[in-house]
Amino acid sequence: MLKNLEKFLDTLWPTQCIACDEVSQMQIFCRYCEPSVKPADSGAVFLFSGAIREVIHKAKCSPDESRARQLMKTIPPLGGISGFDGIVFVPIHWRRRLTRGFDLSALFALTLSKQLKIPVLDWLQNTRFDRPLTLSASKIERAALTQGRYKIRKNADTPKNILLVDDVMTTGATLEAAKSVLATAGHPVTCLALARTPLLMLQ
Repeated sequence: MLKNLEKFLDTLWPTQCIACDEVSQMQIFCRYCEPSVKPADSGAVFLFSGAIREVIHKAKCSPDESRARQLMKTIPPLGGISGFDGIVFVPIHWRRRLTRGFDLSALFALTLSKQLKIPVLDWLQNTRFDRPLTLSASKIERAALTQGRYKIRKNADTPKNILLVDDVMTTGATLEAAKSVLATAGHPVTCLALARTPLLMLQ
């Protein structure tokens, strides 16, 4: 009965897979893409591969905020994350955010804020509008581009235990640069990415 209802509703209002855009029978991912969604073992929610890589690429390069918001619905309950005073996200430059219309890292932070009941602290500012880090393959190149990229917009009177989040972690250079700014200001920082590049792809 339920399958027949899903088919009927798909006929009236087709639900598309956010990765491949095929009809997905009222699911966020279709039956072909869903098996490629892999959880990360540490430091991130997902592996940056398969359908996750495809949807993040489309969300950021299209750009497509609705696709990004659908992706946020796939984040599972994150057990074991507690003891944080706030969530800080690694921001894109304001010009890129104006062009794209949204910041994927900020959406990730807001999703975690609702799930973990922790406030989002808009503390970091991206000071450099240069080429996207995704165009720099090597760790050395990415580290050079992130040097001096972030500054703290606001500092608390007392140290806060911060969960620092970013959309994609490739070499870790971006998160390390942002973490350094917060740590220098006296805040303990733990990093978490929405997706992490599989280690084999970094070798």
